[in-house]
Amino acid sequence: MDILSRQYGSDEDGGEDSPREKSALTASPPREKHAFGTRADATLAGSAGATSGNPASRNPQEDDDNDSDDDNMAYRILAPPSSAAPPVSDALLATIPRDIMTAPIDPSKRNLQFNPTYDQLWTPVVGPAHPHNADGRALGLRNHRLGSVQDAAVDSFVFDEQYHTFQAYGYSVDPASVNGGEVVGDKKAVDNKGGATVFNVSKQEREKRALEVKEEERRKKEVEKERKEEERKRKEEKKRRKEEEKAKKAGKKKKRKGGGGGEAQEGEEGGGGEGEMNKRGRKGKAVEQEEEECEGGAKKSSEEEREGAEEEAEEEESEEEEEEEEEEEESEESEEEEEEEEEEEAVEEEIANPASDSWLRKSSKSPWAGKKEEPKAELTEEQKKYAEEHALKKAKKERGDKEEVEEKSTFHGKQEKDYQGRSWIAPPKDVLNPVPPTHCYIPKRWIHTWSGHTKGVSAIRFFPKYGHLLLSASMDTKIKIWDVPNTQKCMRTYMGHSKAVRDICFANDGLKFVSCAYDRNIKLWDTETGQVTGTFSTGKIPYVVKLHPDDDKQNILLAGMSDKKIMQWDTRSGEITQEYDQHLGAVNTITFLDDNRRFVTSSDDKSLRVWEFGIPVVVKYISEPHMHSMPAIAVHPNKAWVAAQSLDNQIIVYGAKDRFRLNRKKRFAGHIIAGYACQVNFSPDGRFIMSGDGEGKLWFWDWKTCKVFRTVKCHDSVCIGCEWHPLETSKVATCGWDGLIKYWD
Repeated sequence: MDILSRQYGSDEDGGEDSPREKSALTASPPREKHAFGTRADATLAGSAGATSGNPASRNPQEDDDNDSDDDNMAYRILAPPSSAAPPVSDALLATIPRDIMTAPIDPSKRNLQFNPTYDQLWTPVVGPAHPHNADGRALGLRNHRLGSVQDAAVDSFVFDEQYHTFQAYGYSVDPASVNGGEVVGDKKAVDNKGGATVFNVSKQEREKRALEVKEEERRKKEVEKERKEEERKRKEEKKRRKEEEKAKKAGKKKKRKGGGGGEAQEGEEGGGGEGEMNKRGRKGKAVEQEEEECEGGAKKSSEEEREGAEEEAEEEESEEEEEEEEEEEESEESEEEEEEEEEEEAVEEEIANPASDSWLRKSSKSPWAGKKEEPKAELTEEQKKYAEEHALKKAKKERGDKEEVEEKSTFHGKQEKDYQGRSWIAPPKDVLNPVPPTHCYIPKRWIHTWSGHTKGVSAIRFFPKYGHLLLSASMDTKIKIWDVPNTQKCMRTYMGHSKAVRDICFANDGLKFVSCAYDRNIKLWDTETGQVTGTFSTGKIPYVVKLHPDDDKQNILLAGMSDKKIMQWDTRSGEITQEYDQHLGAVNTITFLDDNRRFVTSSDDKSLRVWEFGIPVVVKYISEPHMHSMPAIAVHPNKAWVAAQSLDNQIIVYGAKDRFRLNRKKRFAGHIIAGYACQVNFSPDGRFIMSGDGEGKLWFWDWKTCKVFRTVKCHDSVCIGCEWHPLETSKVATCGWDGLIKYWD
């Protein structure tokens, strides 16, 4: 009661507030409402100590002090404890096994029924045990937040291989193992996959390589067996020679000994025979002669015996020297054999270690097993024939010989002229005044396919103004023209190039067109008859060709070459009239602007250059560090903008007027064309911009909003070209590297 009375300022007499208490209440800050009551600034114990005793017997000075303390402490009464942790039942903890509360936590679990410790949260699930802790918890020397990380000498390729194998298959070779035979991770997956890594090829190829390894081991065993057999024969031959030499030496000794005795015997026999003769003839001299001969024979035999002994001593010394040499040779051979065995053992140990280069070359688990030591396989007859043809072509190229191709054309229609004498390339009768549509729509369905090329189609062009014919250039060296509205068949094939055709361009009236190919030739064709009216070449590969758009300059031909130049020919005289040489890379596109007074070119040097026609000086040079190569450029129907296909997977727009600035608000992206020169084009009304991509899709964007309007899957391979029909509102032709031309509506 005393606490509350002092808090709210009521006295004992009438409950009215004194002036001092009123001022205290007025100066005190407002109290906050709490869920558990009024929040206070004093503890219950402090307030109880302040209110003990009779209030009437207190000292006024103490009252003043206590009142001031109460003003500061009254707001800490009934402060509840707060915690963000949810309540945990002790009964539930009693049911959890003790080992679960100490074991590592499975990272795949989403919910836990207990509060884990810090060490339990950071204990590594898979990995080597900590060197200073038996239970594997990283409590000692830490060099990583997950514990102790040990250094291992592992090759970068082997590390990447094992890392990706562990991520994909769930196992890898333990880098801490001595011989590389131990595995970390899923043991069952090792058995199922056969210990293969992600860099290994298919199971069939692995089995094939296993058979090759077995065959290689068998061959090595045979070679080793042959080597041992040859070694054995060599040793036997050496032993036989030694025995023959010993036998020869022994025979010489016997011969020497037997020769001395024979001579003595002959002397004795001679003396005996002569004594018999002396006995018959002269008996007196027989005894003297016999004595002289005996003395001479004895002297002679003693000299021979001395010489024989000296020779025997010399032979024995030479034999001892030979035996010592043989022993030294045998010891050297045994040492060499031991060294070879040690080297073989070291190589086997190195092969077993995945961190070594020998493992990469010789182990059956390595993707390069046996690749460096495999003998060259014999070529088949077809391969030999191809190699010979390639060698002949290469020799011709080195000599500078040009491959001659017959220039011819084949007409596939029923008749080249109708009953009124009109040519097959004449426009339809119902189109007298061709006017482009004013409102176009996105095509929805696939209505026709032209399939006549054997390789990819590189470019397509509609017949100017009317679009009743479609011209296509292919990598099979042929150019074909197709009927669009009527029979939809191939009308004529133009053959004259020896390599893939790169680009084509119609004249304004469509009566002729120009083509360029990788055979370094530019040819001018007559569309109706298929005859070549001109051939132009500088010895370099032309990447783009363009006839001047003005009607009075249809004899001017421009070509962007691989040698960084833009060449200008007069088709009537066949002479080069101008040369534009400023680019630092091969020229990819030529596009006329500003009423055909200027043209812009793009190149592999990642730059754009604007030229005045006929003047080989760059008017505008555009090159930024962020720019990429632009292999295709198209002009908007209103002639005010230029759209360039950039190889960083976007279409960027430049103004086609004097300043030629980048329009940063116009950017069309979403398709993947990096590495492909996919053509970009506009609808006749300018509402839509379209482009193929590297995945065979055709993309449509809205010109105003720059948003993707529709995506159509057109080809199985790259969709390299697309053309909107000049008179139809929703018909589009596409071509791809699958060799097909498709028509959409």
